[in-house]
Amino acid sequence: MRESIDLRNNGFVVTPSVIDFQLCSTWVNQIENSFQRLADEVGCTVNEYLMSVSTWDERNPLVNDMVSMFQEQVTISVQEIIEQPVELLECKLLMKGENCPWPTHAHQDISYRWDGRRRQYHFSSWISLTHIGAGQGPLEFLPESHLESISEFQDYMNPEFRDRRISDEWKDRHQKMPLGPGDMIVFDSRVWHASSEWVAIPRRYALILRWVASEIPDVNIPQSSSVGRTMYNFSNWLEKSLRSLIGRDRLEGDALLHACISDDSVPPEISVLLNRYMINRSARKLHGGGAQSRMLYDPLAEAVSAEINRMS
Repeated sequence: MRESIDLRNNGFVVTPSVIDFQLCSTWVNQIENSFQRLADEVGCTVNEYLMSVSTWDERNPLVNDMVSMFQEQVTISVQEIIEQPVELLECKLLMKGENCPWPTHAHQDISYRWDGRRRQYHFSSWISLTHIGAGQGPLEFLPESHLESISEFQDYMNPEFRDRRISDEWKDRHQKMPLGPGDMIVFDSRVWHASSEWVAIPRRYALILRWVASEIPDVNIPQSSSVGRTMYNFSNWLEKSLRSLIGRDRLEGDALLHACISDDSVPPEISVLLNRYMINRSARKLHGGGAQSRMLYDPLAEAVSAEINRMS
């Protein structure tokens, strides 16, 4: 099977028209019509919500409904490509648009399963619900990079982080993947991939399903060498930093965030970002909401670090 050969050789393969075009359009309408309800659950405006949240997992009922509707069909397709049985591990809805346009740094998915608490998966299927051309933040892949050694996870919060996507090698060798509604990319969790910046309507919506192949053993992943502020200790670092900013050593959690937002000594920029951070936290608890790093975490970390340095 040609698709199986391409997956083995390149680390990724495109399967067109896995989901019906009209069904994709219906789902996109349902997603956008759900924003008011999601914002109401959190207790904010739709605009505030969409400035704070850009991903949703299976805790979102709509995501669950969509995946349930086509899971059997996609499972069969993925198993034919991989040529072995698979088990669906998790799923997520991704959005890029006017409030979350940034490119995604180059990485290997498998590297983010390094700490042993999260089950490793072996393949992903990435299904476009909208037209994704050059202006809608298409995926980019580095062919054959799944045959390289596994790196430690790419920690974008590490001051020494260097994005492979901006390397000459990436510019010379990467493949950009435009898709139509219902098209699917299946890719190895070891292949290096990234995404471009969103610069033009429509908003980009895609569903990603992650698959475990029982015949493939788990692999050893390098432990992180990052120190200080990292992706995985961000919330602890933030709380410690905020206590330092306002001199309130015993506050934590939402009480600390509220205190900082209402404290006149905290710059307005940080207060705005903290309000969005609280919206994101609530969305995560209520319906599996998340955000792109550069949409929220990066600017918040940079603003808080700059203020701490100014006070020193």
